[in-house]
Amino acid sequence: MSGRLIFPVVATLCRVDPAATAAMPGYDPEFAELRLVDTDDDGVADVERAELPPIELLCQVEPKAQEQLSMAPAGDVPRSELTLVFHTRQLTARGVYDTSTGRLHLRPGDRLAALRSTAGIPIWVPGEGRGLYLIEAKLGGWGRGRVPRANLVLATFVDRPAARRGG
Repeated sequence: MSGRLIFPVVATLCRVDPAATAAMPGYDPEFAELRLVDTDDDGVADVERAELPPIELLCQVEPKAQEQLSMAPAGDVPRSELTLVFHTRQLTARGVYDTSTGRLHLRPGDRLAALRSTAGIPIWVPGEGRGLYLIEAKLGGWGRGRVPRANLVLATFVDRPAARRGG
């Protein structure tokens, strides 16, 4: 039994590209992260990161976050935290989950760029280059049957500053 999502929405994810990010100005190899650097001489420190092309995935917004999400059209998400549920069947089809190794290709720092209804109506879209960032993705929903296997992924996204350290 593989289950299914209830009240699905479409999430746009921008996954970080670690190799390309490591080659960018301001990358600190000791901490393996970007630091604030003024790259365009405008007097304001910038943080740039390289991202893989955006992917769109069906997901379900966890009930505790649904109330916060319904308030989003009136302004920002109040707590700036969302938990989304993805189905491993779709993640596998999009190359984000490898069933043979059990490896999930979502990593902390991946950005949630938008949520839309399945009809394409915007539910939550932050400003350009902004979003909520993945802090944890874990397998769950082990299903039933002779050979239990994960069929859901719980992903928690939070708001965070563009960089954790100055330098």
